[in-house]
Amino acid sequence: MTSALDDRPSATMFTVENLVNMAQSGEIRIPHFQRDFRWQRQDVVRLFDSIIRGYPVGSLLLWRRPAQAQLLKLGSLEIQVPAVSAARWVVDGQQRITSLASALIPEASRDPRFALAYNLRDQEFVPTPAEEEPLIVPLPVLFNLTRVLQWVQKYPETLEYVDRANNITQTLRQFQIPAYEVTQNDVKVLQDIFDRMNNYGKRLSRAEIFSALFADDEDIKNRLTFDKIAEHLDEDLGFGTVDNDTVLMAMLARRGPDVKREIPK
Repeated sequence: MTSALDDRPSATMFTVENLVNMAQSGEIRIPHFQRDFRWQRQDVVRLFDSIIRGYPVGSLLLWRRPAQAQLLKLGSLEIQVPAVSAARWVVDGQQRITSLASALIPEASRDPRFALAYNLRDQEFVPTPAEEEPLIVPLPVLFNLTRVLQWVQKYPETLEYVDRANNITQTLRQFQIPAYEVTQNDVKVLQDIFDRMNNYGKRLSRAEIFSALFADDEDIKNRLTFDKIAEHLDEDLGFGTVDNDTVLMAMLARRGPDVKREIPK
């Protein structure tokens, strides 16, 4: 049985600018028990889209302890960093921190997963084009006000969108992400926390996810649910109890052959 934490976690808020600067300086590290980076481009896009919409993106759990000088790898970011007496080791939040650093630091943003830009006209995140397009601004440019001004000077046709660009820049830099910080000498305690946060609890079924995504307003009476559909099947056809995921697949089959496809499609 592992021991308890040495001290209670402290709660703080970090801006995206804070997190990117800490990653670049080597203050943020990845412990050995963390899984590899698994996000794809669409996951990174969703993160940035959530940020500019002001949606919560979850909290972080950071472990304060010393770190040696090393070649730090965060996604596609590789930098030689010095020793740090109280580094922040990422117990939970690796995918988000890695995505932010890799997409916003110029040296790392060449990786296709992180090579993102913002279309000022269409107001959406898109892959960075091979050739510069005035209204499609790479994220490392958009994250830095000086680079934004240089971009506008280079492409005068962006002048009508300069307020929009400045707003996106400010939102990206100042968006705050909550974090818990713990001080703990026993690595097994942190491994236990990581295991509990990633493996415990019952995952939502596909039917539950579908119901959450396409739910009616709360005040609608007699809404049709998967449970009610299953009840009708049993009452009318004598099918017996049909689980909700099977009902969902039957519904999806009416819209296309792939019943295992991503639910929002």
